[in-house]
Amino acid sequence: MLKHGLLFFQVPKHIRKGKDVTVEIGRKHIKASCKDVNGQTVVLVDGDLIWECHKDECVWSLVPGEHVHVRTLLNYKYYLIVLFIA
Repeated sequence: MLKHGLLFFQVPKHIRKGKDVTVEIGRKHIKASCKDVNGQTVVLVDGDLIWECHKDECVWSLVPGEHVHVRTLLNYKYYLIVLFIA
């Protein structure tokens, strides 16, 4: 049974465009990073997910200066699960 999962994580205030963020989603892992004001790469999140997801069915969007929102498709029986908040 396929259901949706949501992930949210904060980004620095200076992050205003999607091209300023890199998000890599694997079957059971997510990594996201951005550049700080000095141009250095900062890892925002790097960790394992609780459940497997269909990485080809994942989408993410940026709320400028606030957070990244990732929507995943899971192999799990609950309808809506918040997997991770950082």
